[in-house]
Amino acid sequence: GGKLDFTSITSFTHTDVLETSDFDFSALDGIRRLNEERHDAITQELRITPSAACPLRLGRCAEARWLAGVFFYTAESARTAANEFRPGGVGIIAPVAGTDTFQGDFDDYGVSAFGQATVTLFERLELGAGLRFDYESRRAALSRAFVSGGTTLTSSAGRDSEEFDEFLPRFDVAWRCARGVTVYGLAAKGFKAGGFNLDAPAGRIAFGPETSWTLEAGAKASLLATVIAKGHPDSEGDPRVTLSEAEKRRVYAWLDLNCPYYGTSDSNYRELRGCRQQLPAGFAAMMKDVLQKLAGQASTCKTQS
Repeated sequence: GGKLDFTSITSFTHTDVLETSDFDFSALDGIRRLNEERHDAITQELRITPSAACPLRLGRCAEARWLAGVFFYTAESARTAANEFRPGGVGIIAPVAGTDTFQGDFDDYGVSAFGQATVTLFERLELGAGLRFDYESRRAALSRAFVSGGTTLTSSAGRDSEEFDEFLPRFDVAWRCARGVTVYGLAAKGFKAGGFNLDAPAGRIAFGPETSWTLEAGAKASLLATVIAKGHPDSEGDPRVTLSEAEKRRVYAWLDLNCPYYGTSDSNYRELRGCRQQLPAGFAAMMKDVLQKLAGQASTCKTQS
């Protein structure tokens, strides 16, 4: 409420995986593969932004919006991968029957801090920049054993840990050169932390981080929306069709719902309003309540200023 909005997003994820497969890809019953995994993760994100009802104005022709926050996650997983060399493949695929088992316990956690700001000039030009710092810690306890006939023939075990951090900048620009037409460009750095493989050749258990740069430029435009906005002009540029604003908005909504692609606005849920965009029960009442609150915040903001 007030001039700032605070957002908290919390999540918990639990995953169990159990899969078996034929691993020799032949008619022989030579190798069977077992993969088993349990994964638990908790994430927490906190954000602070200016209230939509109280924009930050920089003079008469400029307006700014910004976002700042922190992110934290912690994850634990236990993984097992076993290759069972069956008696039917002895002498063809493997010298002896037995099971080669890889086991690993993985503990990860990470912290991020981020911020982004965008300045809008003359309601047409947007300039944005952001920065994010990521830190991640990875720990692994790994073991491997080959058992044949109840006897452990080979075994190994070890522990390892790595830490990764990176600064990630982002820059973007957008220009609304005409109604329904926006030209934009952005540059952003991406990052993926390294870690540990459960099953890999000797000396390749650990893998390093990855970084990338995304460069994008283009234009977002709807030629049909432009034609409608201009009244379907003739070769001289004079409008040939006159539509009210309400009629134009209905056509724009039809375009936004991608009805030209599907050929219809119909859906399998005809009892719900909204065509291809389903509107839940109570949506109108909820939006009315939201608008009333925003109106109250705008009034408070104006009084304080």
